[in-house]
Amino acid sequence: MRCRTFFRLTLVWVTSTAASAQTGTLDPFVVEAVEQSPWMAAPGYSGQSLTRDALTKETGSTISDRLLGRGGFRLFRRQSSLAAHPTTQGAALRVAGPNGASRTTVYLDGVPINDPFGGWVPWTALSTQEIAHTDIVQPSGIDPWGNVSLGGSVRMEGRRSDPFWSFEGVFGNVLNHQLANAFLLASQDGATRVYGSWSSLQTAGYHIIRQNQRGSIDQKATVEADAVMLGIAHDFDGAWSLSGDLR
Repeated sequence: MRCRTFFRLTLVWVTSTAASAQTGTLDPFVVEAVEQSPWMAAPGYSGQSLTRDALTKETGSTISDRLLGRGGFRLFRRQSSLAAHPTTQGAALRVAGPNGASRTTVYLDGVPINDPFGGWVPWTALSTQEIAHTDIVQPSGIDPWGNVSLGGSVRMEGRRSDPFWSFEGVFGNVLNHQLANAFLLASQDGATRVYGSWSSLQTAGYHIIRQNQRGSIDQKATVEADAVMLGIAHDFDGAWSLSGDLR
């Protein structure tokens, strides 16, 4: 047994030495990366951007209503978020058919707001007063979570730069009330900013079933939604910044 072990070790050593003797030196191979614009892929993707002024001029009580039709945007059952069940409010763009789980990822300040379980979006919890601009890109050409946004992306940016204060109030017979307020306060040097928003929405409801098909249990689909957000941001020497939101 000892001889066999010694013979095997010697054979491996000889083979390794022979292989090392035949190894040569390869010529250097250099790989260089060329810096590209973040929107380099823009020609390959179709998209649309909406400023705050354009978003304000659109009709609708929620963000989803105001984005309707832009870039093929629609909800799962083509109903307004004021009447649709929350689990059917998944977003979709033109390139993919809609479903409840949403094939489109919606971002607010770079953070996905789709429900982590079902993928739908809480549209009634978003205040129209806090949105600065919105980018719609199809398919997923702007986000790192492409595997959950095969149909595209909706990127919303909040008003986080200049101080402001805004309020909106709407009252009616079907839309009982819609109140929204947003603000931003900044220090003298502008390095520290405190921002927030709140909204309250209540409707009298809509019948989502035809009159000749309604039964005694078919009631109006109503909405009661209240949302509050408070955040703080600070810039460090203009090189980087730190921010946090509480919703």
